[in-house]
Amino acid sequence: MPEPPLADAELIARVVVSDDRHAFSELVRRHQSAVRTTLRRLTAGNPALADDLAQDTFMLAFRHLGSFRQESKFSTWLYRIATNAYLADARKRKDELLGDRAADVADDEGDDGVGPDGQLHLDLPTPTLRRPGVGVGGAVGEALALGVED
Repeated sequence: MPEPPLADAELIARVVVSDDRHAFSELVRRHQSAVRTTLRRLTAGNPALADDLAQDTFMLAFRHLGSFRQESKFSTWLYRIATNAYLADARKRKDELLGDRAADVADDEGDDGVGPDGQLHLDLPTPTLRRPGVGVGGAVGEALALGVED
């Protein structure tokens, strides 16, 4: 008879205590679809950028898993990391596009980037496609590679 699936908290404990790569791979498998969906919404449907940010999200989650206090659900913590990754990327892209004019544009009155629908709109360049797990070493790369469905 198959064993019941482990709870996220048990998998997290295995990763933190024993550096269990399979446990982290299972966390990625469980949550990657929801994280990617959230990021696709934030990136206005850009799947390549959403996948890059999802990879960044799981890399950051792995690095900081020991600081997860379990005061909220693991998925909530992941969504916060994903949102922060998106916001950091948007700021970086805005600075790259504007260069020295970033301060001037910030001071301009009127165009704050918020459209009539109340959503923030940024004209961002199309990112290069990166296969999840490629170029990422160690346990994170291994887990991301295991969790990707071809």
